[in-house]
Amino acid sequence: MRVLSWNCRGMGSKWTISYLRQIWYKHNPDFLFLSETKQDYNFVQGFKAHFGYDKLTAVEPNGMSGGLALLLNIDYQVKILFSSNRMIDVEAVFLGQKVFMTFVYGYPVQKLRDQVWERLTRYGLQRSEPWFIIGDLNEITGNHEKQEYLGMEGSDHRPVVAFLEQKITKRKGQFRFDKRWIGQEGLLDSIDKGWGLASEENNLDFVAKISNCRHEIARWRKDNPPYGKDKISELQKALE
Repeated sequence: MRVLSWNCRGMGSKWTISYLRQIWYKHNPDFLFLSETKQDYNFVQGFKAHFGYDKLTAVEPNGMSGGLALLLNIDYQVKILFSSNRMIDVEAVFLGQKVFMTFVYGYPVQKLRDQVWERLTRYGLQRSEPWFIIGDLNEITGNHEKQEYLGMEGSDHRPVVAFLEQKITKRKGQFRFDKRWIGQEGLLDSIDKGWGLASEENNLDFVAKISNCRHEIARWRKDNPPYGKDKISELQKALE
């Protein structure tokens, strides 16, 4: 499954549409998510058949700002669970397995970003099936953090292409976040430390900051045995 996400900064520009055609023909995504379309449903609807999609879910812009569009094919039995001016959340079937997919456009205003993260956090606590998130989270501090995933043309945001596969190649020491850690003492401190260390170095991008946070969480986890093991040990002693 291929997913393409782009904050296009308005679909009214001929340069934007030209570049969108270019990257679409190159990657042929099964899901195409556009944020900041700045166009109404009827305008976006005109591109559904052009790009060969069966279905469109769109959120109207507020005046000349915002607007979301999710174009997709019916092959994946998609059900829309929630849509707003900040995200479109769906349930899909991929190779016989249910998977959640959330397409996000974070608040540009920093003081409002917690509203998006609060909903995402609730989703994460409620879901045990695979969950995929993509979009523009608006969580970077400057242009130096924008990754060169694809070329940048017609917009100052780069498109992102993601590939979902059924099999995951496991690597030695692979990091996996356990939601049972949430609320445990020291976790937030380790995240703050990892992000702060990254910020002290020049020109570190968003991915590098995430890597530093992952490293600090791993160190915190090593110094704090998992709750499950402690509980098992406690119960074993009680049975003796």
